[in-house]
Amino acid sequence: MADIKLSLTRISVMELRSLAFLVADRMDGNPSFPAPVVPPAELRADSEILLDLISIAREGSKLDLLKRNKQVGMVMDMLKHQADYVRTVAQGDPLVLSSSGFALRKERAPITHLGVPQNLRCRIADRPGCVDLRFDSVRGAHAYQIWTCSNDPLVESNWKVAGMTTRTRYTVTKLASAHYHGFRVNAVGAAGEGAMSNAITSIAA
Repeated sequence: MADIKLSLTRISVMELRSLAFLVADRMDGNPSFPAPVVPPAELRADSEILLDLISIAREGSKLDLLKRNKQVGMVMDMLKHQADYVRTVAQGDPLVLSSSGFALRKERAPITHLGVPQNLRCRIADRPGCVDLRFDSVRGAHAYQIWTCSNDPLVESNWKVAGMTTRTRYTVTKLASAHYHGFRVNAVGAAGEGAMSNAITSIAA
């Protein structure tokens, strides 16, 4: 469902004033919003006051800065109340939301394909029959499957799942000591299973 973006603390005071003026202009006489909680004329007037106080505070005293900051808080509150009203009326309709003057929040696209874990590396563990694995995370992954191979890695049937982890590290255990083993990883998530990483080999302690 569509929504409006309201990051008032992340914008400058001039951007705040511009947003207030735009919202007042777009909602004035807008049939989609017949009864705004903050009258557009009032929001417009307070945005003009803010503009004057911004100019005065640039070369003014600490008192002038305090007056500007107080007006900033007032305009922020007005925009927050207006945004709540817009959301209630629009009910997620992007056309109605955008007609208010507020920017639309970018919707995150669903992940339909999992990437391949990169930078798979290993370290011989201190315990016998163990190898520590590390790899980079994959966006959208809920967990990772760890695969091992003790024979020819070119034969797919030789690969077995050694375990699963939600972290980007895993210690493979119960390996034959003083033997080389192959390792690879793939991501698992809502989009299914991702492709296998490049295989690496290491000797177990």
